[in-house]
Amino acid sequence: MQHGSVRRPNDLLRRARESRLSPSGSGRPMSRQELADAASVYLPHPITAAYIGKLERGELRWPTKATREALRRVLGAREDRELGFYITRRPTTLPQTDVTADLSAVGATRLSHLSAPGLEDVVTILQRVHRRRRTIDPRIVTQLSDTLRHLVEGYDQMGHEILVPALVRHRTWLDSLLDDCTDLRQRRELFRIASGTSGLLGYVAVGHGSFPVARAYLMEAIDLADLAGDQDLRAWVRGTQSLVEYYAGNYGDALAYAEDGLAASPKGPQTARLLANGIARAAGKLGDERRARYAIDTAFGITNARTTGGFPSSVTFGSYSPAQVATNAATAFLSLGLADEVELHVQHALPEVEASSSPWTRSLVLIDLATAIATSDDGDLDRACELLLEALHHSSQRPLLSVTIRAREYVKAATRRWGSARTGQIGQVLDAVAVLEPRGG
Repeated sequence: MQHGSVRRPNDLLRRARESRLSPSGSGRPMSRQELADAASVYLPHPITAAYIGKLERGELRWPTKATREALRRVLGAREDRELGFYITRRPTTLPQTDVTADLSAVGATRLSHLSAPGLEDVVTILQRVHRRRRTIDPRIVTQLSDTLRHLVEGYDQMGHEILVPALVRHRTWLDSLLDDCTDLRQRRELFRIASGTSGLLGYVAVGHGSFPVARAYLMEAIDLADLAGDQDLRAWVRGTQSLVEYYAGNYGDALAYAEDGLAASPKGPQTARLLANGIARAAGKLGDERRARYAIDTAFGITNARTTGGFPSSVTFGSYSPAQVATNAATAFLSLGLADEVELHVQHALPEVEASSSPWTRSLVLIDLATAIATSDDGDLDRACELLLEALHHSSQRPLLSVTIRAREYVKAATRRWGSARTGQIGQVLDAVAVLEPRGG
């Protein structure tokens, strides 16, 4: 393009972009930043919204072959010409000018002489430059990230009447920030935070038995994790999707989600969780003892090597501890009818469980132990019922779906082993379990 010639805007590219909806779900057309992010997935080096702007303004007419292919793929075009791309001579490099200085040197009465028919005014151009460079105060992004981590790590202690409104406000504002932000690095961090927030909301939803809502939140979370390019986060979301399907009774799907999480991040912080909570428990329900044992042994090897102690949040972004692996091993072996191994793993985990502040964890571990005692060859029904009632007491103010399901499994197993006569403590257990409903924390 020769100096002084008028550029022709690439309206074909702009219209192709604006004909596609924003992946944020806002209902707006895809932004330049969103097109740049989507195309960058297929490129060795990311492109920016500013680069898309140059293409749409006609400053560049012939991007690289890889870039043309990426844009065609995202926008569904078969040929370059559909997006207005054609070979043109390299434009002459013009000296940079300071528009602000030019304006200050010209009187307001002379501004009309700076425009030619059909061209935009200076303010309109500068507003567009500003929109392309919009960023979020880094302190806000950091605070949002820290808040999410606090909510995740404190999940087992927080009541859902406090947690849910905080998460919903968090998630709603993140969408607004994503609409305002065009900085690629900040957008990826916001995608990561939004993914974790949606994932935690999905975890809360399954605790209340809201499977469709949980699945919707987690579908959103996995898309956001992929937009963030965070494989460890993808593994974390897959672990939660596995949990949803486990309690929905879809054990094959629970297994598949856990396997996909491992494939995404085979040596990441979620590996032990995916093995113990995902694969081992689903394999136990499917009667695959060999696979369950292998998953538990591998998970113990990982956590012992990392010497992670204590009892972290059940939905931690970090690694499981050996005690957490042991509680999941107990659940897996209970499904396989191996009562002795259930008791062994519960006794291994019990000191850490009792020291934790999670009412649900204590309930679930004691329910597993009660079920093992009730169904073992030398079972003790009175002792088992005593443990079951103690388990329900721990989470009586905040029962979740997992507690309800496992307590009902206890009743089914105990009555199959001892009969359905309402004598002694079994009558109290039947009454207590009959009224259980997951109400959240």
